[in-house]
Amino acid sequence: MKIGLTKDQRQYIINGKVYSRVSDIAHAGANPWLEQWKRRVGEVEAERISRETAEYGELVHDITMYSDMKKMKKIEKMLKVNEGLLLPLLSWQNWVNEYVSEWVLIETVIWSNKWMAAGRMDRLGIIKGDRYATVVDIKTGGLYDEIGIQIYGGYLPIYNEWRVKQKKGLPKATRAMAISLPRKNPGELLVKDYSKSKYLDEFESRAELFRSINR
Repeated sequence: MKIGLTKDQRQYIINGKVYSRVSDIAHAGANPWLEQWKRRVGEVEAERISRETAEYGELVHDITMYSDMKKMKKIEKMLKVNEGLLLPLLSWQNWVNEYVSEWVLIETVIWSNKWMAAGRMDRLGIIKGDRYATVVDIKTGGLYDEIGIQIYGGYLPIYNEWRVKQKKGLPKATRAMAISLPRKNPGELLVKDYSKSKYLDEFESRAELFRSINR
């Protein structure tokens, strides 16, 4: 199994086939929330905030991943460089301990031959009390409605298609939720469930639009 990225980092190459990013498809349509925000703060400020948010998001993704994989030395190394990651880390660990029975997959690339789309799924876990699995996405900003298009409309059905081909007895996923560890308020943790059928329809619509634009 060979998984890589194209030179521009915009597409996945899996076993010689090119797959569009799930995130690019999910954002193919209009995003009123994002456009309103850019108009309010200005293009230059929006670019600066987006860059800083992306950098912080990568750090949070890394340290929570190391936590869930029990790589304590990696965590210690990160905290020595950035003590500010301690509060989001503790918030994440507390939430996981209270609500997650087990992580089935951590930071796993999944793909769909139906949509020729691929993406790195943050987590697939069994939430306590649930029979089936939940797609969990880690954020560091607001939990706006558009997220549902990506995680429930995109990642969830793509995972369910992918898992069958893996033949490893992976559980079916029926829910998707996002967890935010906000950059502006370290230590806070927000949770939102995005399990609504409207997101499936919207992702399908945007996938068709994305394909027509990129032919």
